[in-house]
Amino acid sequence: MKFLSTLRWMLRTAFVLVVGLLLIRTLVEYLPALQSAPLFRALVRSWDPVLSDIVEGVGLSWSREVRALLLPGVAVALILLRTLAEDAVARLFAPKPVRTEPAPAPVEAPLDPAATVIKSQPVPAGGTAFRPQGTAPAGPAEPESIAVRIGRYEILGELGHGAMGVVYKATDPKIGRTVAIKTLSSTGLGSTELEQYRARFLVEAKSAGRLNHPNVVAVHDVTDDEHGRPCLVLEFVEGTTLDRLVLEEHLPFTRLLELICQTARALAYAHGHGIVHRDVKPANIMVTKAGQAKLSDFGIAKLEGTSMTIAGQVMGTPAFMSPEQCTGSGVDARSDIFSLGAVLYTLSSGEKPFPGDTFTSVAYKVVHTNPAPIRDLNPSLPEQLDVIIARCMAKNPEERYASADQLANDLEALRANLPNAPAAAEAPAA
Repeated sequence: MKFLSTLRWMLRTAFVLVVGLLLIRTLVEYLPALQSAPLFRALVRSWDPVLSDIVEGVGLSWSREVRALLLPGVAVALILLRTLAEDAVARLFAPKPVRTEPAPAPVEAPLDPAATVIKSQPVPAGGTAFRPQGTAPAGPAEPESIAVRIGRYEILGELGHGAMGVVYKATDPKIGRTVAIKTLSSTGLGSTELEQYRARFLVEAKSAGRLNHPNVVAVHDVTDDEHGRPCLVLEFVEGTTLDRLVLEEHLPFTRLLELICQTARALAYAHGHGIVHRDVKPANIMVTKAGQAKLSDFGIAKLEGTSMTIAGQVMGTPAFMSPEQCTGSGVDARSDIFSLGAVLYTLSSGEKPFPGDTFTSVAYKVVHTNPAPIRDLNPSLPEQLDVIIARCMAKNPEERYASADQLANDLEALRANLPNAPAAAEAPAA
């Protein structure tokens, strides 16, 4: 292989030298003044006898007319022949293409509520805090076989899989607890991407592991599978996502307010521990069979005092991102409040506040335009809801709610004042 590389280099060098000399000789032919220079005179004396012998072999004389056509013509012909020859050799010795799975798109269509702008999507998981039971997985099937055991946990079955990995239902034999294990796939990933995803896993573990709240999916443990890939051991949640619940059960508006209020309390608790979620959306709000909201997927959360992120990336889900996320500016708790306001707007009206087919079109609207008043889309909604959503989704973070607790208080007051509304649920302890 080294010999072939050396031979190829020598042939290329010789080719460049010949073509270069032909072009210089052409320049001398058209600019006679150059013939007085010693270097060019030497070139003419050495090249012309050789070229004259070549053209005489085909019945031509080395006249000026022949030189004017032949010199540039030969140079162009050599360049074309070299291109054709390299293409032919490349096709002859090209390795057979290896069929690989296509890499996930960096930006999903913002109309998909589960789409997150990041190099790969969070793993959906049926029956856990990542995907409702009984729904199709959102991504290509993972070719790896189901493990029997991960760490000390015994695998009961696969809950879901996606571009980033697989989620299993498992049991902890020490205490008999059912858990969900979120794994990291290395299929099709380079070493840099794998390290970035590994870092995201560890951030999720560090973020959610610090939180102990009834409206936050708990992280029980971090372990490695048989390939040395990191895995999160999560609370197993049976239920469905908030958007599916609204769609399938025609959730009453007062009940929706209660669940959004619970989510706001969960955010307030996370913010109190220095954690900004950065991907608040309906698909990341699970509702248990007991009717309790649980905020999940802190995989792109930002820890206070750190700059953990994937360099050069805007992170979040386009339809629910804040202006500062779209522009890559610094985010704080008020960014999550903006996102929760967008969730409330979407689930109350049935329309996205910033519709669009591409990340660019959605991001432009998030930064520069205000959504239509929600009562223009659904006149039956209370007027106070427009006030609450407008404050949540103010472009300037200073004009938003200062805390998620303030938002939760306003939502509870609105719910209590609605006709036939049940008493507001007691806020969970921080």
